[in-house]
Amino acid sequence: MDLKVDSTSDGQVLTLVGRGEIDYATLDVLENELDKATDSEAETVVVDMKDVTYIDSAGLGVLVKAHRRMTSENRALVLRVTSPDIIKLFDITGLAHLFAVEMPYDADGPEGTASES
Repeated sequence: MDLKVDSTSDGQVLTLVGRGEIDYATLDVLENELDKATDSEAETVVVDMKDVTYIDSAGLGVLVKAHRRMTSENRALVLRVTSPDIIKLFDITGLAHLFAVEMPYDADGPEGTASES
């Protein structure tokens, strides 16, 4: 499966919306978009993963790299996750404590923050 990433910005917040699978075969798409986002002047980069169906360890590594760069510049990288499997992956790997991870309480309710760094 392919990965498509769209970006929008209001100046302070740049949002990347991913659709598809993040794995070794699609990693360059995510990495290129995150490089552009971290090169921008946005204080916060949001990676919206609501339509991401899978992420492997290589994808996690790219997110960690972007997180390190953003935090070294006193900026924030926020992940928006709705997939129970991806939420579980972040919990199991301990990355839920590294990233600010937003997830909805339920489909109709407000969004909350699972953890913040």
